[in-house]
Order: sequence, then C-alpha cells, then structure tokens
Amino acid sequence: MNPTTATIDYEAACRDRQAREQREAALLRMTVRGVARLLGARFLEEDADRVSHTIAPTVHLWARRDWHKKDMIHWGARCPLAQSYSAPSVCTAIDRPVAAIAADLRRRLVPAAHAACKVAMENVARLRDTERARDARIAELEQVLGPLQKTHDDAHYAEGFSIRRNDLLGRGLNDRHRADIQVRSWHCLMMIAKLVAEDARIAAMQPQE
Repeated sequence: MNPTTATIDYEAACRDRQAREQREAALLRMTVRGVARLLGARFLEEDADRVSHTIAPTVHLWARRDWHKKDMIHWGARCPLAQSYSAPSVCTAIDRPVAAIAADLRRRLVPAAHAACKVAMENVARLRDTERARDARIAELEQVLGPLQKTHDDAHYAEGFSIRRNDLLGRGLNDRHRADIQVRSWHCLMMIAKLVAEDARIAAMQPQE
C-alpha cells in the first residue's frame, strides 16, 4: 500500500472517531440535561466537560457512558455532604426516550439514593458527635495532666500516661498504662490520670541529685 494513502486513511479514521465521540458526548449531555429537568433537578454546569455529569440538588445523581457497554448510560448517586458511602447505581440504554429513562430512574434509583444518602448523613453526624465527645474527654484529661502530646499513631500521652484516641470512648477503655492495669471505665481512667499527675507533681518538688 502506498505510505501516503495509509497516512491519509489513518488520519481520516481518527477524524471519524473524534467526530463520533463528540456526537456521543453531546447525546449523553443532552440526555442527562433532559432527565435532570424531568426529575425536577438541574444539570451542574461545572460538569459540562467531564466524563461524568452530575444532577443536583439534594442527592447528586451522576451519569457516564458505561465503560463496557457503550450503548448504555451508567447512572449512580452521591451524597454531597457524605462522600464515602455505598450508593446504588443502574444502567439504561442511551437510545431510550428521555421520559422513559427519567421514569425508570424515579422508580429504581432515586428512592434508593435518598435512603442511602440519609443513612450516610446520619453516619457522618454520628462520627462528628463521637469526635466531639473524644475532644471533650481529651480536654478533661488535660485539666488534670496538662497539655497532652499526640503521636503518629493517634495516641495522646503525658509523662507516665498514654491512651489511644479510639479508646477514649466505648464499652471498654482497654489500654495499658504504667501500672499495667487494664482500664474499663472512664472513672477509673480519670483516677489513674490524677494519680499520674500527683506523682509528677511530687517528682517535680523533689530536689535533683
């Protein structure tokens, strides 16, 4: 084959592929916008040039061309206030009417997405409350021991006393301290902290040899 002809054919194939991909992207964008309108949401303009497109507001529904089946749209959900959570997803044919896709999503995806987002936000709120409770207990310990240092493995310590952050709450405060006592209640932990603080105070009062 003539090299010149081969180069022209290759360039023509590239142009054809780019034109096809642009048409497919435009069809996907138009479909997503139409579905968003029928679902009473809106298409986020900042996603206009991305592979996946996001529908707002309360629960973000995203859409992208399915990686394995190019004639399908993969729809999924994300919660803007709780990014890490398990979300449902479904696939629909890209050539289906927009109204049929919207009705399908309203039946198969939207209720599950709202339920998953609700659970995710409850978990986020629970984790936030837990961290605030841990911070409160650290502050309570610091009233007795003074400022606590923090290690790379998320433990808090002072001279003669240490506790992992995850052990600040829960059914058992199973941390071992200098006296090798296994602590199982916050009351006992505070008693140990006060003993450690008193021991440090006495040691500081003793003359240095």
